[in-house]
Amino acid sequence: MSSDSDAESIVTPDLLPKPEPICAESPFNRADADVIIRSSNAVDFRVHRNILVIDSPFFESMFSLPQPCVSTDNLDAVEITEDSRTLDTILRICYPVLDPEINTLGLARSSLQAALKYDMQAAIVFCKRALQGFIPAEPLRVYAIACLLGTETGARKAAIEAVSQGAVSGNYIAELEELPAGCYHRLLQYQRHQSLTGIRFTSPPRIPTELSGTAREQSVASSLTPEHSAPHPFDDVDADTMIVTSDDLHFHVHGGIVALASPVLKDMLQHSSMRSRVGDEPGSDPHRATTIRIDEDSATLTELLLPCYPFSRLVKPKIDILRPVLRAAEKYKMNRVIEFLRELWSTTLESSPLRAFLLAVSVEWRDEAEAAAKLLLQQDDTSLEADYICDMETTSAGPYFRLLQYHKMCAEKGSALVSTEFNGFRHLCGGR
Repeated sequence: MSSDSDAESIVTPDLLPKPEPICAESPFNRADADVIIRSSNAVDFRVHRNILVIDSPFFESMFSLPQPCVSTDNLDAVEITEDSRTLDTILRICYPVLDPEINTLGLARSSLQAALKYDMQAAIVFCKRALQGFIPAEPLRVYAIACLLGTETGARKAAIEAVSQGAVSGNYIAELEELPAGCYHRLLQYQRHQSLTGIRFTSPPRIPTELSGTAREQSVASSLTPEHSAPHPFDDVDADTMIVTSDDLHFHVHGGIVALASPVLKDMLQHSSMRSRVGDEPGSDPHRATTIRIDEDSATLTELLLPCYPFSRLVKPKIDILRPVLRAAEKYKMNRVIEFLRELWSTTLESSPLRAFLLAVSVEWRDEAEAAAKLLLQQDDTSLEADYICDMETTSAGPYFRLLQYHKMCAEKGSALVSTEFNGFRHLCGGR
């Protein structure tokens, strides 16, 4: 049995005392500074507002507004999320001092990311140039970082060098776990065709004829009535319950159906009803709808509620928002919805196994990912590598890379070894 002293020794990170700030090195320790910028590792940079305002519209706007900050030596201290090395680098670029040395790819990435975040024009140009300086040594990593930061010129230069060096196919880098699979697919297509025509490595191809996913839902939402009511069947104003989404749409639903579908939403409704009764004034309407607010948007809630209604099988569901709907279904313990999503995924497997694979790995359904990967063995390497679907833009390149490697290994070693080879792939499917 644990002693009281043992229990008291367990302290959560939020309760740990913050480290005492230390002062940065020159020139960020001057007494004539008029503001302090504090890094994530508690280093105080004493800086001059006028210098930052000239280079950064972000800081110009920030300093013109009241800011939540702490006071140190009678100066406002603004806390930011960047570490001291990154902050020192981007500030030196703005100051009339010697330019900093960016000697690692990690520092190049963090500095450019911070420069873009704070809209520091001189630092953006300097850090982009520094990032591109690593292309000869690490072109594939620079390509991934440039795509992640949205710098098309850097991505293009890195892609050309990576293909020239033969550094693409079969080469794994950790950044693939962050990079959208679509960016990696475009690099593979450039490698195959040796043409840059029509390729933007950092952006998905335009598909003007059809809206998909969130865009379609936003289009529907924009046409709704000013009262923000959800579309049929969630527009019944006589319903006894109203659920308000994060994008402020009002879903008029029947509390009995919702309570049966989700024990979590049932508790939320009961709690809201009890609170409203306690605060009721004499003469208030006892039959008004019980209202709760949720964190999910209207597109997610629509797909979450439709399977709970009797006519759900008549409604064509949208597999393209499987991920947020599944997360919400698990959050609210809606087992029927989870089962419905698995059935929907099975239909997708038959029509588009690559899409089914990407969806499965994105929600960590390993058995389903295995089934999709095995079905994809019916395709040859060339056609699999050439296939593009929009889900690649929202799925990590890591699982996609491992799928291609698994496919090539099985093709080389023969179908008799498929099960053996998949053991390694299965392990890597959701791991990073």
